Amino acid sequence: MTTLFCDVILFDLDGTLVDSHVVVERQWRIWAARHGLDGDMLLGMVHGRKADESMRMVAPHLDIAKEAALLAAAETADLDGVVAIPGMSDLLRALPSDCWAIATSGSHSIATARLKHVGLPVPNVLVTADDVTNGKPAPDPYLLAARRMDK
Repeated sequence: MTTLFCDVILFDLDGTLVDSHVVVERQWRIWAARHGLDGDMLLGMVHGRKADESMRMVAPHLDIAKEAALLAAAETADLDGVVAIPGMSDLLRALPSDCWAIATSGSHSIATARLKHVGLPVPNVLVTADDVTNGKPAPDPYLLAARRMDK
C-alpha cells in the first residue's frame, strides 16, 4: 500500500470521481446532429474542455452563450448512466472535508447534479467552468481551486 502525505487533494470530476461519458457523448451527439456537425469528430475534441470553447472551435457562427447554456441544461437534466467511480465514495468520506476540492470543465449545475445523483459529497471548494476564463487543459481551474483551499 502506498502512503501519500499532502495538505490538499484536487480532483477532476468526470472520469475521476464519476463516470459520465455516456451522458456527455449522448448530449454532444444530439447537439452535433441539431447543427449538422459530425458527432464522432466533435467527441474527439470536447472531453475535458469547456463547452463554449469546443463550440467556438466548430461553430463560431452560433450564439455560443445560448448554445452552451442549452447544452448545460440538457447535461444537468440527463443523469441516465452517470455512476460513481468504484471506491471514490469511501475515499471522499475518509478525507477531511477541508482537504479536498474538485476542479472540472463542467458547469456548476452539471457538477452538483452528478455528485448528488451518485451520492458523492459536494466539496466546500468546487471550481467549475463558470469560475474561469481558460478551462482545461489550461491549469487555471486547478490553480483557482488551490488558492481557494488556502493551504
